[in-house]
Amino acid sequence: MLLSACTVPEAPGDLDELSRYLFREWDNEDHRVMEAGIRSFEENLGELDLDGKKVDRSFEISPLDATDTEGDDLPEDVILENMVGVAIGAWSDWEPELHAQLATRVDQSPAEPSSDEYERTFLEPTNPACMPTADCDSLHTINRVLKSNAAYTAWIDMYKHFRWVDVVDDRGRSTGRHAMVAKVWTPEVFIGEAGNTYIYQSYAVDIWLETEDGPMRLQANWSENSLSDDPVLIRALVQGSLDALFEATDEYIAAEIAD
Repeated sequence: MLLSACTVPEAPGDLDELSRYLFREWDNEDHRVMEAGIRSFEENLGELDLDGKKVDRSFEISPLDATDTEGDDLPEDVILENMVGVAIGAWSDWEPELHAQLATRVDQSPAEPSSDEYERTFLEPTNPACMPTADCDSLHTINRVLKSNAAYTAWIDMYKHFRWVDVVDDRGRSTGRHAMVAKVWTPEVFIGEAGNTYIYQSYAVDIWLETEDGPMRLQANWSENSLSDDPVLIRALVQGSLDALFEATDEYIAAEIAD
């Protein structure tokens, strides 16, 4: 029994599988499961050139399946296989604690270039001040967002839950570093204000990690909308949007949060 209790869980080594693992296991009460996922994530970051162009920092990801999304409040009648997935990473100027400070702000729009309005409501705890100091392990939010770009304008409601994860070595011992991981999903289909655009489903895993070489961020994003049936085009648009998000977030932290 003692040996079993000390067993270090295994997580996938493939970044595609690992992205789905981190989405699926986000709310696992056994902290070792997410720790194993973050350990594997860091071990396999060498597959990405975080100093390179978007294409060098990106990879395709397979659709989530019913096991990955079990228990989540999803839109009715969506076909999970229709989602298009892509992930992109980048170095960040700021450690996860400062990104956690940003996560506790009601108005997220200044750091979200694709959102004209973005209001966050804190579900649990209702006072989010404990999150940046890790006095609470997680923060659950729901967000009212006005997405606006050249193709459509649409209001969406979006869950975004944050969790701290210790970075451990291959024996499960703390390295003194940590990561913040967010799980994101939309609970219904949303229609653009013009009435001819649909956002059928949207999911993501956001990772902020203090690596030995400095802080980095990666988002794995899955989505389906009515704008295009071309997965190559969709991935390119998402890559560009996420890269702009990363840059805007760092700039906002520099101007409004960092000392």
